[in-house]
Amino acid sequence: MTEVLEYSLVVVVSLLFAGASVAGYESFVTFQRSFSGQSELASVADLAVEAIQRGSSVGSVTLSDATIECASGNLSLSTVGFHGSDPLPAACAFGFSGLSGARTLSFIVESGDLSLQVT
Repeated sequence: MTEVLEYSLVVVVSLLFAGASVAGYESFVTFQRSFSGQSELASVADLAVEAIQRGSSVGSVTLSDATIECASGNLSLSTVGFHGSDPLPAACAFGFSGLSGARTLSFIVESGDLSLQVT
């Protein structure tokens, strides 16, 4: 009888550890996606601000199924598990979706309006 109780206790403790490991991994993945998305948004926003200051800017970013939109001076970036936005001191009206891999972003300011070309 003692062996059955010991075995049952080992099984229950093992299941608890397995459940805690899965929960910990899911939390890590959520944090990593959020951190990665914030980093991508900061890179895109830095390029946009540089273009507003200098007239144009070009830079490369690595994206994962991202959507970049800008309307009324509000730049937003969405990826799996992240959505963020950044205000810009310029008018803008563009949107690109399904961006993955290494992309070259070319921001240009003409007549006070910010535009984007993606290659």
